[in-house]
Amino acid sequence: MSSEDDEESSSKGETDPLETGGGCDNGEPPQTMPFQPFGGLCSLISSHLSYLWFAYPVACRFVSYVVSLVVMTFLLDNMINPTLRFGDMPTDWAAQRDMLTFYRYHAEVQHWCLGCGKPFCSCGDPLLPASRVESPNWTKAFQENKLQISEYVENHLNVSDLDVAFIGESAVEAMGGRWMGLPKDELKTIGNIFEHRFSKDKGASVEGITLGLAGDSTKNVLYRLIHGEMPRGFEPKIWWVHVGMNDLAREQCSEELVVLGVLRVVEEILNRHPKARVVINALLPMAALPSAQNEMDCRDATHRHNPTMDKMKHKQKKFKFFRFVEREMPLWTSIYATNKQLFKYSELHDRVAFFDATHIFAERQSDSRGRYFTLLSDYIDTCGHPTEAGYSRWEDAMVHRIQYLLSELREGNPELFVAAPKMPEEKTGAKEAPEKPMMGANDGQEADPPVPEAPKDEVSVQGETPQ
Repeated sequence: MSSEDDEESSSKGETDPLETGGGCDNGEPPQTMPFQPFGGLCSLISSHLSYLWFAYPVACRFVSYVVSLVVMTFLLDNMINPTLRFGDMPTDWAAQRDMLTFYRYHAEVQHWCLGCGKPFCSCGDPLLPASRVESPNWTKAFQENKLQISEYVENHLNVSDLDVAFIGESAVEAMGGRWMGLPKDELKTIGNIFEHRFSKDKGASVEGITLGLAGDSTKNVLYRLIHGEMPRGFEPKIWWVHVGMNDLAREQCSEELVVLGVLRVVEEILNRHPKARVVINALLPMAALPSAQNEMDCRDATHRHNPTMDKMKHKQKKFKFFRFVEREMPLWTSIYATNKQLFKYSELHDRVAFFDATHIFAERQSDSRGRYFTLLSDYIDTCGHPTEAGYSRWEDAMVHRIQYLLSELREGNPELFVAAPKMPEEKTGAKEAPEKPMMGANDGQEADPPVPEAPKDEVSVQGETPQ
């Protein structure tokens, strides 16, 4: 370029883009492109995938089908495979002080079925008594229990000798060597174990009687108590309650309903027997659902393994992934939560004690920080039925606890240990008026008049305390 051209461009105000550092003619600074850290990576991956798709089309189609199948299975699993929750206790039922509170708030229970994800279960209202009269065997066994009570009252001149009455379900009935009201040869040894520990005629230090029926839930036990198993003149000093296993395992009721059912039974006894003590036996460890189909499997399993139970497994999918096989329920999580609530209730009520039998039938693993327990199959099967050795250990611990409670009762209520003279029988043939159950037990019936409470004294808890 000549000097004349330079002078002409400078006279027109033109500038060299290289000198200004940009090509803008408006005097603004040049604009820079934003920094994109993943832009280059995405472009690189996209280019490689495009290359692979054109180079290996068959393999890429196969991989895409597999990925699509996995995604669809995951979405399907989340849509039709609900997450079940166990061990939830939204309401602190242990803090409720009377049955009126139970009736007021039990309708607010959010989940009546175990797992919170099951739409249907066979649970009924735990606060209302229910019979099993549709079963002739149950009706006959119930009559046998009432006959046993009447014979005991008639044959024992000193009724105050009766120290404890065991009330509950199959574990209690088998303790006496019976099943559905009939003696069983396979339970004869277990019945002898009970006689040597709870029959003073056999040299025992404690006198006891068993009032259990196999398959009963808390509602059925409540019905039995109201309709004949707590007659006038039958005054055991201690009522030992073991119930709730069938509510949880067979009927698959939620933990809240199980607690409500057990406390309803306890409150009925406390109202009828104001000076007696009530002991709530903890729900026994269980790793499988008992049913008629797997009854033999539960017994055979005791010779194969000692299953490990996790008390912190609060949620799981209902079915196993891909196969959609229904999982076994983590029953120990629910049992542990239920026992914890029952223990808390006993701590807040002076006339109620809690007996934790967990340490008798299960062992806490030392390296699990208290989370895992090992079921001792020599003493109990996977469905919660104690063996002969298990009954022996269990009843030994019971005797020790009962003796301690009797010593406390002797100090606070010595009149319970004084033989009351029997009333002469009336010759007029007049029948005694039937006993009226408390309000809420039967519709349209009145309640008994209030009774004074027994003196308050501390109740110590033996055994392992739920954490």
